Order: sequence, then structure tokens, then C-alpha cells
Amino acid sequence: MAIEADHQVIMELPINVDMLAGLRETARLAATHHSTQIEGNRLTQAQVAEALAGAHFLGRERDEAQVRNYYRALEHIENGPRRHTDPVRT
Repeated sequence: MAIEADHQVIMELPINVDMLAGLRETARLAATHHSTQIEGNRLTQAQVAEALAGAHFLGRERDEAQVRNYYRALEHIENGPRRHTDPVRT
């Protein structure tokens, strides 16, 4: 009964389009950080967000490129292919 009560509370939460987009973005950032960290990326989670916003970290160019490419791959999977292809920038 407790599980059903919790389920009902969750089902009644006001989840709107903006909140859902924010949750997806948070999940993409976390996945990008943790997955690239497993591969040896040295950027922190905060630096991952900064790198995706255009920040540069001296001596970490490889890490920046890895983060950007991984994030783009997640977007591609979620959104499907675009009609045109953008060149991958490192």
C-alpha cells in the first residue's frame, strides 16, 4: 500500500515540458562526465558543463574534445539524425 501511495504522489507531480527538458539536460551532463571519466577524462563535472559552454582548459584539449563529442553523440541518439551534418569540431 505504501508503494501504491508513493506511486500516486509521483503521478500527480506537475511535470511540464521545461522541467522534462531540464531533467534530460542534467542526465546528459552527468552521463557525459561519468562515461568520459571512465575513459580517463580529467575534467570535473563542473568543467564538463563549462567546456560544453565553450570554456577552454589549458592542457586539457583532448579532454574537452572527448566531452564535446560524447555529448553530441548523446544528443544525436536522443534527437535522431539531422537533415544536414555538422562537422565535428575538436
